[in-house]
Amino acid sequence: MMKARVAYLLAPVWLVLLLGILYGFAKWQQKVMPACMLRELTGWQCPGCGGTRTARAILSGQLDQALQLNPLLTILFAAAVLWSLWLSVVHGMLAKPRAHKPLAGAVPSWSLNGKILGLTLAIVVLFALARNFI
Repeated sequence: MMKARVAYLLAPVWLVLLLGILYGFAKWQQKVMPACMLRELTGWQCPGCGGTRTARAILSGQLDQALQLNPLLTILFAAAVLWSLWLSVVHGMLAKPRAHKPLAGAVPSWSLNGKILGLTLAIVVLFALARNFI
C-alpha cells in the first residue's frame, strides 16, 4: 500500500514536471509547426485551433488569455489539474491501508463505450460550431 500511496501523493509533482516539459515544447512548437490547414483553407477554426498558444498562456499564468484562445482546452486543462489533486488527496492522503492489490479499483476505469464517445464528439462539434458561427 505504501508504494501506491506514494504514487498518488506524487501525482501533482508529475503534473508540474509534465507542465514544465510542455512549456518548453509549446515554445518550440510555435516556431516550427505549420498553421492549421482547416483554418488556412476555410478560415474556420477547428476545435484545436489555438491549442499551442493556449498551453503557453496557461503555463505562463495568463488564464484570461487562454480562455479567449481556446476555452475547451482551458477547461480540460483545469479538469486534469483537479483530477490530479483529487487522486493525490483521496487516494494518497486519506486512503486506508488495504491488504489486497493496492491499485485495483483505485482509479475509475472508463472504457470508451458509445455513450462517452458520442458525448465527447457532440461537445467537440458543438464547440467548433459555436466558435465559428456565434
